[in-house]
Amino acid sequence: MQKRQLEKDKDALYPSPQEFQTLLDVAPQITSNSPGAEHELMVRLGGECGLRADEIHRVSPSDVVESSTDSDVKFLEVYGKDTTGTYEEGKYRKTILSRAAADLMAYLEGRRHIGPDDTYLSVKRTSLDNWAERIGDRAAEETGREVYREFTVHDLRRYFATNCLVRHDMNMETVMTVGGWEDYSTMKRYLSITADDQIITDFEEAGLLDGHDWDSSEGNSVYSQIAATTPAGAAAQLSALGAEQMASRVEAAAEEIDRAHAPNESIGRFTPAETSTAIRAGKYGALVGLVAAAVTTSVPAISPEMTMPVATAALLPPVAWGRHRN
Repeated sequence: MQKRQLEKDKDALYPSPQEFQTLLDVAPQITSNSPGAEHELMVRLGGECGLRADEIHRVSPSDVVESSTDSDVKFLEVYGKDTTGTYEEGKYRKTILSRAAADLMAYLEGRRHIGPDDTYLSVKRTSLDNWAERIGDRAAEETGREVYREFTVHDLRRYFATNCLVRHDMNMETVMTVGGWEDYSTMKRYLSITADDQIITDFEEAGLLDGHDWDSSEGNSVYSQIAATTPAGAAAQLSALGAEQMASRVEAAAEEIDRAHAPNESIGRFTPAETSTAIRAGKYGALVGLVAAAVTTSVPAISPEMTMPVATAALLPPVAWGRHRN
């Protein structure tokens, strides 16, 4: 299970889909009474719907709303965490309700005769933390992996964010909307960006797992060649290379859309034509920035204020060329 160290010596867990399934499997087993379904519902509301612990505890039948389309999929109206203090009842959002969670709700409604404003979970908020601890202990016993004993309710929300955005490449705005994240900087704390299998794949493709390619030459990329001649080359090379890698990923997505003959499809907020222009300008801009950094740090007489106008002017040709081509 992926772990990330947080403040105050706490670790955040990022379950894989298989580990999440283990939590689902053992949740009903921690009691022989009817709350077994409630334990599973807690796991599903956090991991499949992205709810916080406080939000899970408050869910009632009156929070379930129909879709505005003909779909049978339902939504949950949530009044969640508001760090600004603007909303007395919490900040409103509407999140997806998985079919599995909806089925559990229907089961509990029939078994306990839950009213419109009654909560599905028949315990106090603090009991959810105890449930999570017991679920983690049971998972550790079942699998022999002690890391499960560190499981908390909030790890389910981390699983939700990572599963949607990283594993399934969902639209970022969709994930932020249903999860209640204001911006990416807030949401990224919930993400395990690189899973073990991705790390292994990247190192295998780079040929660095066998221990004999680490001492190879710097490479023939233009970034490596320029970086080798400047005192600030390492930092500048990383920045430029990162920009090119990001541009290449977006470019690949644009090419897939183009091959599918879907001219009206967009990448985020941009059309393929707009994206192509941005890619060309971005790649060229990365190179211009690297050259400017090399010149500024290598020639004491030249200041950043002197290179900025030249670098800005150098960005105009690819933008104009891109608009002409599109």
